[in-house]
Amino acid sequence: MILGDRADVTDIFGNIKSSDQVEQAALDTLKLWWKTYSREFELQRNLPQDSLPLPKSYLTAARVDHENADQLPAVVVVSPGLSGKKPHLEGDGTYRADFAIGIGVFVAGRDRNSTKSLCRWYVSIARAIMLHRQTLGGFADGTTWVDESYDDRFTFEDNQTVGAGQCIFEITVHDVVQRWGGPPVPVGPDPDTQPGSDYGVVETVSAVVEIEE
Repeated sequence: MILGDRADVTDIFGNIKSSDQVEQAALDTLKLWWKTYSREFELQRNLPQDSLPLPKSYLTAARVDHENADQLPAVVVVSPGLSGKKPHLEGDGTYRADFAIGIGVFVAGRDRNSTKSLCRWYVSIARAIMLHRQTLGGFADGTTWVDESYDDRFTFEDNQTVGAGQCIFEITVHDVVQRWGGPPVPVGPDPDTQPGSDYGVVETVSAVVEIEE
């Protein structure tokens, strides 16, 4: 569920979307589809069924505790903000923006070689899900693959190794904010309308027509 999202916002404020909604939409998509794509990866590599353990945690956080192997495998989604592209002003006064988002995977293997493989396999699964389910459940307009990298230098004292990898995307989101929206003056919050689509509606109009020669 995308927290705080209302697809039918019609009041004078319009939508006020933030990067945490982008993170949550990506995380929900990965969690929903991971098992399906993990099994497809096993079939393509002739791996035994369920040989790739499902992620134990899906997080929208910038950091995973590398010393807690019980969390692994883990999928972490982070959006630091816009991708660097200038937001686009649409004809209806709303802005379309490209958010940068990183999908990180953290895995633990019995040795460095197995960890290295697991790291790359899990990143590949995340990449496929993001590119196949580009709207993230209807939240986004599209997803662009930007970069991919790996880091397997983490080590536990018991010689178990931990690997990390990430793939970077641009997520295009429409109607992020409305230009020139909002009420003309500050008003007290109303639990139902705030101030709502009925704010400032003119019920009657008086007009005088003068004919000029």
